[in-house]
Amino acid sequence: MKPAGKYSENELVSFIKQNDRQAFSYLYEHYAGALMYVVSRYTGDTHFLEDLLQDVFVKIWTKIDQYDPEKSSFYTWMRTIAKNRAIDFIKCSAHMNSKTTSEQTLETQKIAEHKTDKIGLNHLVSQLPETHRAVVYLVYYNGHTLGEASTYLNIPTGTIKTRLRSALASLRKDFAFSIH
Repeated sequence: MKPAGKYSENELVSFIKQNDRQAFSYLYEHYAGALMYVVSRYTGDTHFLEDLLQDVFVKIWTKIDQYDPEKSSFYTWMRTIAKNRAIDFIKCSAHMNSKTTSEQTLETQKIAEHKTDKIGLNHLVSQLPETHRAVVYLVYYNGHTLGEASTYLNIPTGTIKTRLRSALASLRKDFAFSIH
């Protein structure tokens, strides 16, 4: 058991694998804020942050033997656990299921419109077919990954890519035409 202080990443992992509670307390003190940010970034829900963060640390504690330093840094591994837990929460959450896809798209559009009015991009995006517009809003306006957009819209990732590629080609053409 190492006295309280600073741990190197390798020491921290080693002590946690030995079920050292002092090392785990150090881990929580030094990484809770960063992992809470990851969870909140994906969920946007502040009501369940502490519960989700607790779940993340329980997974870290119970799955520490699965950590492979050859594949990633310890922080990256923990961040992946936090991200996956947040995505699981989104998939299972009743509050996400309470809104219809069209209501969610409308909410996304309102946020996006405010940011892009200055260059006229909103008008061009609004001219896209609804299926393409929804993907553009999710990926470019809200910062979702292709996989998240796929889950959110309940369509394959390949379809998301195709719609996005088609939408961007149309926007490029329309934007170039509108500035000449």
